[in-house]
Amino acid sequence: MHQGFTEIFSRHKILFSVLKACTNLFFKLIRLLIIPVDLNSGSVIVIALHRLGDSVFTIPAIRKIENRFPSIPVKIICYSHNAPVYQITFPEKNIVSLPINYFRFGGRIATSNARRMLKKLTPEYIFDLCEGMTSVSLIFNSRAREIIGFNRDLFKSIYTHYSPKSEIPHISNMYHKPFQQYLQISDTVPSEEFPIQNSSSGRILIHPFAGWKAKEWNFNKYIALGKHLSETYEIGFVIPGNMKNAYVSEIIRNEDFDVIVTFTTDDLISELKKAMLLISNDSGPIYIAGLLGIPTFTIFGPTSPLFHNIGGNYHKFIQKKLDCSPLDNEKQCFTKGGRVGCPSFECMHRLSLNDVANKVEHFISELKFNDSSG
Repeated sequence: MHQGFTEIFSRHKILFSVLKACTNLFFKLIRLLIIPVDLNSGSVIVIALHRLGDSVFTIPAIRKIENRFPSIPVKIICYSHNAPVYQITFPEKNIVSLPINYFRFGGRIATSNARRMLKKLTPEYIFDLCEGMTSVSLIFNSRAREIIGFNRDLFKSIYTHYSPKSEIPHISNMYHKPFQQYLQISDTVPSEEFPIQNSSSGRILIHPFAGWKAKEWNFNKYIALGKHLSETYEIGFVIPGNMKNAYVSEIIRNEDFDVIVTFTTDDLISELKKAMLLISNDSGPIYIAGLLGIPTFTIFGPTSPLFHNIGGNYHKFIQKKLDCSPLDNEKQCFTKGGRVGCPSFECMHRLSLNDVANKVEHFISELKFNDSSG
């Protein structure tokens, strides 16, 4: 598993202390040499360069930032493939999308094209909702008068208002809390952010993928769950449209299921809007469905529902708790969510078809869905 250089250095305390001192001195000198933009001449910029699903959980914090600056346009900088997620909530004119090729070295370093894009926006205030090198490499030489954000201590000299990285349930609170004092807002965000919508479709969608393998329930069990539910409901499988999933699509079609192939985030959003329920692992489509007001059922394994689950009666989950499962104050298990050192993904393997099917059926009965077979 590839690790960042800061993770490697952090294991060696003396080397890491030297690196941190040098890095902070470097950024402090840069910030001292920069002439800020004229007062009241710029805009408010939110840096939101996240995974697809995490983008959803930044939305409550962005709303709070908008409330703090009612007379200044607040613009969100995000990846191009995440722009449709933000367009669900915010006007398109307030979203600045950057293509993924504006970032190098696995998305860690912003190119000069990305920094020029930021400069054109003449930011007076920058709120950095990211953590790590990606946003740092974008904002370190900005002329913004104030840069507010949270990050590793390695980069704190960049910020005029800095908060250390922290992990607290829920993820929405993690994006919200660093700005609490600056924005003069309460210490938690509302649990009910996304009102439920009634779909005219009787279709239940199943999305059997996740950001990495350890978060995925057994694919054959998903097929079996689909067969079980298809006795009563129309079932469709959502499959990301790329070559590596072509054989998966064929397997599902051979089982007489409808396969919905999505090539873009817009495609995914369009299909989710038609669903009455989405069943998936802890993944981006679950979060987007919640944002759209579609009920969701999430299968959790090495990540914590306390951090990631969507709140409210219309969103349920199941998790097989083991000794190695995440603790209440942990986002993921000690193997970094199964990405480093987990031999067998037992939390997912031990979760039986009956466990999931029974809880899904009970959830559906609570939602009072109509029988779509007749």
